[in-house]
Amino acid sequence: MRIVGWCFVDVIKKSDAGSVEEASLEAAKKIRKFFPMFGDPDDTTHTKGNDRPLPYELKDRINIYMEKCKKKDLDKFKKDIENSSTFNSLIRNEIKSGNL
Repeated sequence: MRIVGWCFVDVIKKSDAGSVEEASLEAAKKIRKFFPMFGDPDDTTHTKGNDRPLPYELKDRINIYMEKCKKKDLDKFKKDIENSSTFNSLIRNEIKSGNL
C-alpha cells in the first residue's frame, strides 16, 4: 500500500488541476489504472461496471498473474493496461477470457 500512497501524492504534486479536490480525483483515476483495487464488488460509490472493486480473495491470483505477464511479455502487458479503463477492468476481462 505504500507504493500506491506514494504514487497518489506524486500525481497530486505534478497535477495542473485547479484545486486539490480536482488533483485528488485525477490521482485516484490514475492509481486505479495501474493498481488493483479491492473491496466489496457491489460497491459503486466510486466506480461502476468492470471498474468496481475486486474481491480480496483474488489478491494472490492477481499477483501471480501480474508476475507471469511481466515475465512473458512486458510490452503487451503494458499495452493491455493502457487499453483498459482501470486495472480492475483488465482483470475482469482476463477472468472472462479464462486467463486468470
